[in-house]
Amino acid sequence: MLDDHIHFRSVPYRFLGYGLALSHALSWAEEPLLKSLSSLVGELFVIARVANKALDAQNRNASMVPDVPDTIIFEGIATVILPALIVEVCGSAVDAALLSGRLVTLALSVSVLVLLHGKLDEAVSNFMDQTIRKHY
Repeated sequence: MLDDHIHFRSVPYRFLGYGLALSHALSWAEEPLLKSLSSLVGELFVIARVANKALDAQNRNASMVPDVPDTIIFEGIATVILPALIVEVCGSAVDAALLSGRLVTLALSVSVLVLLHGKLDEAVSNFMDQTIRKHY
């Protein structure tokens, strides 16, 4: 079992989860292998974190509920939805600025994700604390 804060919430490991969003930013790539590998890394990150939470609950002889569903919801928002929205907004901003470079979109998306990764996780945790986590 891996320490959650060291292996899943810290740099550089946390960036592996953004592979799904980056595969969206790489949609222009002519080589589908690059996009597929990026997506696979993101998917494996989410699966590994959920499996780690399940093993942690099992080792503590505790119920997997609420840890596993909480982790699935957190990763869905913080690793899949928000980074994908950031990539989409960055792409729209690049298009609106009439910059004709898909690499510009990719570079801008990666830069924004690197700068905001801690704030994204914190915002999602706070949101979940104030809403869904009150119920368990």
